[in-house]
Amino acid sequence: MKKYFSEKLRINPIEIKDKVYYYGSEDEGDQFGKEQLQEWINSGWLLSNWNLKINKGESDAFTTLAKKVVEINLPYVEIACGPGLGLTPCIKKQNPSLEALISDACPYVVEGWKEVIRKNNLTSNISYASFSNTNMPFKDNSIEVITSYVGIGSTRFNGENGMSAINEIYRVLNKGGYLITIENEISDYKIVDDIFSEANRFNYYKQFENYESIVDRLTRAGFTISELTFLGKKKVTEDDNELGELSKEQKKDVYWNVYAIIAKK
Repeated sequence: MKKYFSEKLRINPIEIKDKVYYYGSEDEGDQFGKEQLQEWINSGWLLSNWNLKINKGESDAFTTLAKKVVEINLPYVEIACGPGLGLTPCIKKQNPSLEALISDACPYVVEGWKEVIRKNNLTSNISYASFSNTNMPFKDNSIEVITSYVGIGSTRFNGENGMSAINEIYRVLNKGGYLITIENEISDYKIVDDIFSEANRFNYYKQFENYESIVDRLTRAGFTISELTFLGKKKVTEDDNELGELSKEQKKDVYWNVYAIIAKK
C-alpha cells in the first residue's frame, strides 16, 4: 500500500498478500466466488468493463464526475468497486498517475482487478485493499476524496435507517473532503417484493423501502450536496445482481432511479 494511505490506517490488516490488504470482510456485501472471478478474467469481461468506461463520451456522467476528481488532484479511495471498478477507469484515463486505492468487501474482486490491471498495464499508482464500506480501516478525517458507483445503494446491511455506510464515509473524509458517486434507488419496491416472494428467497431490498432518499440521508449525516443530477431510469439486468437474474427469469422489469452526486463534508 502506498505511503499516503498506509499512514492513515487506524486498523492493521488481518493479512497482507501480494500487496493486497485484507480486513476480513468476506461475509459482507456482494460476494463472488474465486472461480467466477477467474472466469471473468479469462473471458476478458473485466477488461471489457474497463474499456467500456474509458470510451464513454465527454458528456457522460462517469466522465464528468471523473473530471471533478482530477481537478481536485488529491489521492482518492474507490469503495465497493465491484466488477465495474466504479469511476476509476474514467479517472485514470484523464490522469493515469493520480494516486488511488481501490477496495471491495469481496477479496476476489480486488485480486481480480489487480491481476487485470497489472497484466494489461492499464494504469499505475494504485493500492489494493478488501474491506467493507461500513467499517473502513482509516482514521477519522483522513481521506480527501471517496468515489464509487452505487457503493451506498448496493450495501445490503446498512443499518436500521440506511446510514451505516454514509456515516462511515463521513467519518473518514477530511473536513472539506468529497464523496463523488453515482447512486441508485429502486423505483418500485412492490415489484421487487413480488419477485423475491415468487422465488421464495430472502428480500434484502425490503429494508430499503423505508429509508429516506439518498440525498436526505447524506444531508442528515452532515454533507452539503454540491451537485445533484438525475440521470434517468436504468433497467436492472442479470449482469447487475441476483435481483436482475430473478427479474429476467420471471419477466418482470425492475428499474433504478439513478443520480450523479457530489457531496462535500
